Amino acid sequence: MAERIHPKTTPRNEQEPLHPPACHSCSRRRKSHSTICCCFRFCCYSLLLLVLLLAIAAGIFYLVFRPEAPNYSVDDKIGIYYERGSSVAVYYKDVSLCDGVWPQFYQPSNNVTVCKTALKGSTIELTSPMRKDLVAAQTSGKTVP
Repeated sequence: MAERIHPKTTPRNEQEPLHPPACHSCSRRRKSHSTICCCFRFCCYSLLLLVLLLAIAAGIFYLVFRPEAPNYSVDDKIGIYYERGSSVAVYYKDVSLCDGVWPQFYQPSNNVTVCKTALKGSTIELTSPMRKDLVAAQTSGKTVP
């Protein structure tokens, strides 16, 4: 009779696993890693669920309220009161040229009011290129302060 040859068998705990575990949580050897992995997965799924719920809430809000950009129109009945203590300042390219006190008055609706007030500028510091630019703008007819 022919002798049967059996493959060498090793105990189960010495064998390599059939497939590597996807996460340490599948392994019973590392309890601390499995806890961290489970917590990380829980946080990721919770964050994903929160983002999904916020997106659904935003979609429902949009469908219910249909928000639109505000449309401002000039109202013919609006007048402006300029109170005592108001001031005016004139700037050219972020450089303060002068300032002064704005007079107290009421500007009715549909009205252009021209005010004349004394303005003082004692500490004007213009660089040479800025001064040339200001002079060029004045000579070309552009409106400058």
